[in-house]
Amino acid sequence: MFSTHYLPLLAPLWAALFPKFPDLERGSSMVRRFVQNSLEAGDHSDFTVARKLLESSHVSRPLAEAECLDHIGAGIETTGDTLCWLMWELSQPKHQNKAERLHHELAEAGIGGSLEGLPYLNAVIQEGLRLFAPGTLPLPRYAPKGGAFVDGYFIPENTIVECNSYSMHRLDESIFPNATEFIPERWLDPESHTDRQRLFFAFGLGPRTCIGRHLAVAEMRACLNAVYSKYRTRPAPDMRSSMEMDDQVLTSRPRDLCCKIQFVPWGPGA
Repeated sequence: MFSTHYLPLLAPLWAALFPKFPDLERGSSMVRRFVQNSLEAGDHSDFTVARKLLESSHVSRPLAEAECLDHIGAGIETTGDTLCWLMWELSQPKHQNKAERLHHELAEAGIGGSLEGLPYLNAVIQEGLRLFAPGTLPLPRYAPKGGAFVDGYFIPENTIVECNSYSMHRLDESIFPNATEFIPERWLDPESHTDRQRLFFAFGLGPRTCIGRHLAVAEMRACLNAVYSKYRTRPAPDMRSSMEMDDQVLTSRPRDLCCKIQFVPWGPGA
């Protein structure tokens, strides 16, 4: 879709390929109807995006629909996909020590305690977003006026440059040693903190970073707290589906779209 925006000549090619994804077309039509019906109903709370868009004199109806569609597409499944992989990793026998450490931190915080400042919880979430950032599409940007030098290479102005989180989170082993491994502890090491944050691209960077990043992280904190403060998780005995990371057009998901885990109450002393 980025290609059809920057290279309009490719639009007919995309249109020809799109019908080959019937589930995507069916799902897109359903969400589009939901947005249209919601906007037509006009009963929106003051804090909603729909209310702000409809009240703006600078936003047309088609643009309001497009903005709402973007929010739904970017904000619903992406957080759930990352949580799916996170809980799968914490369910593995080799990571039970990590699940126990998370449980103890959450238990010490207690019911109603603040989750925002829990270092290991935040490290688990950052490592999950590093390994399993759901946004697989690159984020295109224009090179600035006059061009720019990047790592010794000159990029002419208005050149479209794209970054991909999957690559940025894995390529530099000096910043992310054992980059393919789930190691939340790396985020607790004060050394290379600045470099890690510089390469952390799950939500993008700069003035056009994801506007829902704080909500997404808050949701993940709440979900992990609700589960691991009370339960440990294990792969279900009948779990046979592939958890290999797969590009599902817009986001990355487990290849078989299925993840079965068991919830086991923490025993005494856990």
